[in-house]
Amino acid sequence: IRHCRRDSAEFRDLFGALPGSYGTLGIILCAEIECNDAKPMVNLNVKTFKSIDNGLQFMSEQCHDKICDFIEAIQYPSGTMAVISGFLDDSNHVNVSTSSSYRPDNRAEQWFFEYIESKCQENTSHRFSLPIKTYLFRYDRGAFWMALPLRFQ
Repeated sequence: IRHCRRDSAEFRDLFGALPGSYGTLGIILCAEIECNDAKPMVNLNVKTFKSIDNGLQFMSEQCHDKICDFIEAIQYPSGTMAVISGFLDDSNHVNVSTSSSYRPDNRAEQWFFEYIESKCQENTSHRFSLPIKTYLFRYDRGAFWMALPLRFQ
């Protein structure tokens, strides 16, 4: 058994190789993961870029300055890049001025990436908030989650 740590020089190559090994290099039996406390709401800022380089530069600045809690980007075939910065929020209510009509629990709703793309077409910046559960499952449109609301009707 080898204990591999990111901050240790010993077995550093093994640590880096394991995530992409698909089980051919080793099996993780035990891991310690440091997690942040979840909060009930997520405030999202979407900024649109017509250049990948400008979008990546913006992401780099956000990460370097630790401005947001997390960040992601979506690159569309049109060449538009949406950079989505997220901020955890302690409030238990949706801020009406930044609330979103996006509700993935509605089977007829757009996929998250489609919703973001529609906002990118409207302007270069968009702010909205979502409950943490909605945010965490924003890309998950699996049959189990989509059928769940039907069970309680």
